[in-house]
Amino acid sequence: MNTSTPSSPKPHNPLKILLIGPPGSRKTTLGLQFPNLYVEDCDRNLDGPERFLRSNGHADLSYAYNNVRYTDDGKMREIDDCYNALTDDLGVIAKNPDVYKPFQWIFVDSLSHVNEFIIRHVLKQQSKTRKVGEMEARDWGPFKSYAYILLVAKLEQTNKNILCSCHEIKLVESDKDNIMKEKVIGYEPFFQGKVGDTIGAFFTDVWRMEVEPAAGGTSRTILQTVRHPKCDHLKNSIGLPDTLDISKGFSVLEPYLKGKS
Repeated sequence: MNTSTPSSPKPHNPLKILLIGPPGSRKTTLGLQFPNLYVEDCDRNLDGPERFLRSNGHADLSYAYNNVRYTDDGKMREIDDCYNALTDDLGVIAKNPDVYKPFQWIFVDSLSHVNEFIIRHVLKQQSKTRKVGEMEARDWGPFKSYAYILLVAKLEQTNKNILCSCHEIKLVESDKDNIMKEKVIGYEPFFQGKVGDTIGAFFTDVWRMEVEPAAGGTSRTILQTVRHPKCDHLKNSIGLPDTLDISKGFSVLEPYLKGKS
């Protein structure tokens, strides 16, 4: 039996953070700034954020990565094989803790592409060649099963802090005051098979990022961390304010993460 007392509290479990937001909201740019980082590169979108960071005060940027879309000999991997490539690599990390000890964070960029990997994997297992839009109802059960295996088992077995990025779906309705316009009523993580409805349950923290215009033609990056009517998935476990200006990057988050990751 284990006990947690004021003098000897239970050690912190690894954090599992999900970053959601529209394309261009700097999710990857923020993710690359996390320390001692290992990236599961699923969408080949690291070059732009890396160039931006190296030319804007992060000349010492370094990280390790697994190029999920390519085989070890440099050939492009079939999309229906990418799910296994990702989960196999996570299995290697879990089975070799001494080799991967230097890495504190695993960054899966992004779950929106993993969504596609799982769909293609399911269709291959079912020996089908249909397009994504032609998935049948009976295919979504396996889809959810593979998603849970990744999110719950494979990532947790690494015993690392987990960071995942995910595009969002913008929910809209007609504007009663102007039928030519649509009104945004909410935001949800882009993950299919109804996994998106409960995806927040697999993470300790769900944060939303967006870029807002600022004075002088500039912009600022805003992090939303507490659930609100337009996004009830949001939550945070490290004491962040409801909204936080993170235009300066990871250094703004660092004090909150200290001792908790």
